[in-house]
Amino acid sequence: MKIKFTGDLFSVFREVEPVRNIWASVAFIDKEGVDFLHETLNSEYRGRILASLSGYAAEPSALKTLLDLGFEVRVYSSTGYFHPKVYVVNEAKRLEEDILAVVGSSNLTAGGFKRNIEANIVLKGRKIDSPIKEVLNFLKGLWTSPVSQKLTDDLLSLYEDKWQEYKRKAGPLDLIKEKICDELLEAEPSVMDRVTESLSKRNLWLAVTSPENYRECVRLGLWGVERYKKVISQVKPRDLIVFYVKGDKMVKEVYEVYSSMFTSNEKVWTDKTYPYRLLIKPVFTGKEMDFRELAPELEFIKDPEDWGKFLQVEMRKLSRKDSRRIIEKLIKEGTRKST
Repeated sequence: MKIKFTGDLFSVFREVEPVRNIWASVAFIDKEGVDFLHETLNSEYRGRILASLSGYAAEPSALKTLLDLGFEVRVYSSTGYFHPKVYVVNEAKRLEEDILAVVGSSNLTAGGFKRNIEANIVLKGRKIDSPIKEVLNFLKGLWTSPVSQKLTDDLLSLYEDKWQEYKRKAGPLDLIKEKICDELLEAEPSVMDRVTESLSKRNLWLAVTSPENYRECVRLGLWGVERYKKVISQVKPRDLIVFYVKGDKMVKEVYEVYSSMFTSNEKVWTDKTYPYRLLIKPVFTGKEMDFRELAPELEFIKDPEDWGKFLQVEMRKLSRKDSRRIIEKLIKEGTRKST
């Protein structure tokens, strides 16, 4: 196996072009970066790109170009920041080895390809070589993850609307902070204003789950139900979810839905499959509140003395009044969540 260091990603592809098969997972994408990559491709190429819509790090025009060029594009959604820069070429005219893999700092951007000071390790070898095998397994794990979904025209359109809205509102410093920190929510009053104001335009859903499954939902950025397909199918991208955790008897955190309902039988929770799923991302985290303090003030709790029987569901849509009450109480009066 051959190993070398480079700061020039573009030259790596130039050395083996034309490339016929490329697979990449990157954090940032812009139109110029896609154009640079396209210059190195064979006319009959096959390409797969895994990106993230979190933090508005991918330009909608770049994603559209990838789709127009025939790339398979998937987007990864989780509570952690998506930050890999991995490229794999397994077919190119001047590639003598089975695989060329690049792991480093270069994104699929003009800066990542040509302009920035970057640092990358280039591997050339066989699929069975341990480092290359690990890179391939890493990409496969992300690509087939339950929190990875196909980028459709509808999803791209929704993302572009949000991206344009953010660009209009954010100043240059805000844009830099957004890309680096993925919407750090530091000022609680402004968070409450943003979230409660948005409730006039989207719904809040109560997700009922166990402590163990709640931890997996948060870790994976994923919510699922076993039987409530009709209910979960009504949830729309940009709707909000708040968790009620059984056993703890606590309301915890606010998440935004980032997909339409999809079906998967991959078992990621320990007790059941929960095949009807949504991708979610954090909006307000770190606080929780005893549900018993909220119960007397909520419309759907018809009998506060026997409030538990109204939570014998997997999820439910909340009224505008209940939604605002829960959000306001959680942000203003919630305690810091125990770890």
